[in-house]
Amino acid sequence: MIEDGQRTETSEAQHALEQRLISLLKDYQGSTADDVESSLELTRARHIEYLHEGLRERQHHIALGCSRPWLCYWITHSLALLRAPFPPSVEPIDVVNFLRACQSPTGGFGGGPMQLPHLAPTYAATSTLVTLGGQDALSSVDRAALLGFVKRMCKVRYALNMHAGGEVDCRGCYTAVATLHMLNMDKAAVLQLSGMAEFIGRGGVHAQTYEGGLGGEPGNEAHGGYTYCGLAALVLADRVDVLNLPSLLHWAVHRQGLVEGGFMGRTNKLVDGCYSFWQGALFPLLQQCICVMWALLAEGSAVPQVSAAVLCTEEENAVAEPPTCSSSGTTEGSRATNVPDRPLFNTAALRLWLLQCCQNRRGGGLRDKPGTAVDYYHTCYCLSGLAACQEYSGGRHTDDFPLVDPSINVLTSKLDAAIAYYGSSAVCELESGMDQE
Repeated sequence: MIEDGQRTETSEAQHALEQRLISLLKDYQGSTADDVESSLELTRARHIEYLHEGLRERQHHIALGCSRPWLCYWITHSLALLRAPFPPSVEPIDVVNFLRACQSPTGGFGGGPMQLPHLAPTYAATSTLVTLGGQDALSSVDRAALLGFVKRMCKVRYALNMHAGGEVDCRGCYTAVATLHMLNMDKAAVLQLSGMAEFIGRGGVHAQTYEGGLGGEPGNEAHGGYTYCGLAALVLADRVDVLNLPSLLHWAVHRQGLVEGGFMGRTNKLVDGCYSFWQGALFPLLQQCICVMWALLAEGSAVPQVSAAVLCTEEENAVAEPPTCSSSGTTEGSRATNVPDRPLFNTAALRLWLLQCCQNRRGGGLRDKPGTAVDYYHTCYCLSGLAACQEYSGGRHTDDFPLVDPSINVLTSKLDAAIAYYGSSAVCELESGMDQE
């Protein structure tokens, strides 16, 4: 946080958090980095039991009655990250059947049964079904109706509504493109119809701010969640050329707290465990973008609307050198991830923040920050941040997470299986026959 001498509610909350961290981290004073690394432990069994409780008691989630597919996603994805099965009393088909009840006959999913379709729970439901995998889960999505719903949400040349008559922001761009990607459906028509690339990046009015991060919509403050949504949407759409990448990277690296090690969502705000993913996952995506662009430029290949100026400022352009990238060396999955020789954020500090300050080692679950209660949202995104940290560090921090696709936040193996399933001739023939009927 930038200290300007002015006392505010936020600055006092920051000071209180730092005082709390003194007691939480005092045992590590004088320890070597290796000692700290080896002493940290992810209490998997406690977290699994906490997540199992959420599945067993899912019918009692009344306060989040419009976000029930999200609860399914947060819990199932967390269990998948921990390589844990469902509890004996709950079968995956129970979740599949519930999500079927949330699917609208006009396409897409609502926040609960008989609710209007909305792009956010549509992404959450699809991610859950992809994570569960198998014939029952994957065949339950009405892809043709869903595509029709997404196209209806396109606000011509101005991104997408989240629902009929709803708000327009970067979340709509991401949830639409990510859902179509998981379902192995053509994204080009939606990209063109909505004009989302110009809405997010360069154009007369766009969501990228003077700070470098992205706001929810043009004129908004740069925010970690919206920045992830905007960048990931453009990565999936192959349109990162519309972004000022150096500016975005500059903003992202300055969101890691110097004292806490976690990430804040906005400038001069407190860190929050969930931004371990929303901000932490930006770096593998940015690394991928920059390495691919440099490789194409080095080969003299044509990159639409991209030049070295995209990768550096005009002053830096004359002396810029390509970044060094190497394979992650992972043995799981078929994809190699670009991992920098020198990570763009402090992965060890982030891991210390999450495991020492955000983890409830007794009751299970992870939280926003010390002094707050655990919940399934923060559990999911703290674990997702740890997984991104493990992958981005090239395996230097090993908490035994499976490989995760940073642009979707589902297991890479599950995503590959879903894309293969939806691309199979049998599924295409079946859907073609249903359309003719």
